[in-house]
Amino acid sequence: MRILFAFVLCLALAISPWSSAKSPKPPKNAQYVDHAVSALIKQFGDGLSVSYPQQRQILWGKVFDSDSEPRADDAIAFFAIEGFGGGNDHAEYLAFFVAVPPTPAGKTRPYRLKAVTQIGGRGWRTFDWDTAVIRPNEITVSGKQLGEKDGFCCPSVPIAVTFRVVKGSIVEVQK
Repeated sequence: MRILFAFVLCLALAISPWSSAKSPKPPKNAQYVDHAVSALIKQFGDGLSVSYPQQRQILWGKVFDSDSEPRADDAIAFFAIEGFGGGNDHAEYLAFFVAVPPTPAGKTRPYRLKAVTQIGGRGWRTFDWDTAVIRPNEITVSGKQLGEKDGFCCPSVPIAVTFRVVKGSIVEVQK
């Protein structure tokens, strides 16, 4: 029965209009978010740590409410940093960016960082960013957390976590 329920849930998420495992084509100002993520990596790093391109993924979709039209897509970025202090530690981060409508003078940045936080790391949990599903005001992503008998390297307990921005902070939503 559990297997049937899991299959139906996965199928429903896959055909949902909010499903974003395959993010739509990036908007024309997408490079701004990429540069902002690079700046976050530099800020959170320690000079020895690194982040590789395959450890970064940016998803596009309507996340936040907006009265402005036409509406550009908001962005949600996942990135990981590893090698803190020259060791084998790693941390996974999630950042929400809100699309900013252009001003008549065109002087505003096209995206503004809404919130960023660490969501995973060695000895805690890790996420499979390809499973991310964007819905209005939130994102759900699957992964694995550390089990009672797991080594720090290898979490094995399946999880699905929903994140939402509340008053400028990223919070986990209990479902």
